[in-house]
Amino acid sequence: MRLALVEGLLAERAKADGAGELQDTILVVSAIRGGVSGGTLASMKGQIDELKSDREARRLAADPYALVPEGAPDKDAESERDSFGVGRDEQLGQWVAPFVMASYNTRVVRRSNALQDYAYGMPPHQVRHEPTPAETDGW
Repeated sequence: MRLALVEGLLAERAKADGAGELQDTILVVSAIRGGVSGGTLASMKGQIDELKSDREARRLAADPYALVPEGAPDKDAESERDSFGVGRDEQLGQWVAPFVMASYNTRVVRRSNALQDYAYGMPPHQVRHEPTPAETDGW
């Protein structure tokens, strides 16, 4: 939920500065405090168990637009899928990999954007969340 707030604030600032709508946004996670709670682990286990036995649940979990309301302009977008690869991002000049919560966060951001009449910018609007080890040139 916090990420959707950050994305919204970023979009507001871009408009206020005359920069227009957001295009692609990249969140670089360089440090995390705390740990994984028991509730998070239980939720993940429950989801994995559900995905093993339910084909429709697997389809929904794989759909980055699953939380976007029906009829929204980007509901049927096929241009963006979740990234699972590790590689070098030349724009950032660093090695990157998907953040563990990225597939959840991107869905919440897309839904929040759609529910706010695309306040963050019109689709296609790619949101990437990538951790980058601050003192590493690669893995």
